[in-house]
Amino acid sequence: MWAIEHLWFQRFQLFLENIEDSNFFTEIMPIKTRETYKDEILRAYKNEQGGSMRGYLSRPTRRQIREACLWLLDKRKAPYDETTLNRFFQFEEGRKHIFQVQEFKADKFVPIVKFLKGETKDTSDENLELISWLLDFKPRPLQIYLNHEGYIDKTGLNAFEISASTLNNKIIDKKILHKKRQPRQAKNNKHLTEKEGGRMMGKPKRRWCFSLKFKVALRTVLIVQFLYQLFYSTH
Repeated sequence: MWAIEHLWFQRFQLFLENIEDSNFFTEIMPIKTRETYKDEILRAYKNEQGGSMRGYLSRPTRRQIREACLWLLDKRKAPYDETTLNRFFQFEEGRKHIFQVQEFKADKFVPIVKFLKGETKDTSDENLELISWLLDFKPRPLQIYLNHEGYIDKTGLNAFEISASTLNNKIIDKKILHKKRQPRQAKNNKHLTEKEGGRMMGKPKRRWCFSLKFKVALRTVLIVQFLYQLFYSTH
């Protein structure tokens, strides 16, 4: 079994070496950067016009940005949102945040308004993170976006980990069920010889059992190879 796994890993390594110098990964799977983060946030705003906050953000003004912040202050509290708000508003300890937002200088919202309207092509990191919070853009903030590899479930696992763990649990359940059923077969067959009984009790035929990591690696090879062929067939 280990020889077969080693052979497949060698083929996978050779495949990666063949496409290492190509622009396959950079065009099919672009690298995530601050620029892509900014572009995706702006695209989300243009497509949804603020989503659930459309009434405040479809035609943004300094006053509407402030009112949107006041409305969401106690309602939208995803992980790291508090850090985002502290970074933008510079909250003082000992005072309620809602009062500090009300007293916050309106001119500080002007760069956000200009960015959303397309009057400026870029804005500060503080403004960008506040916009992502207002739009409920996910994944946020930037540090999470750069390390994001897929949909994050409430359990904290991404889609790949969930499917792998589900597959592993099914394999374990089948093994447990198989072990529970085996003694019954032997008990119901008292007339069997010792040799035949031993065969049914717990001496199953040898089967090829590949590890979960090997199955995942094999599936990855097939997917990457398919994307590679698809990419070069269109060029």
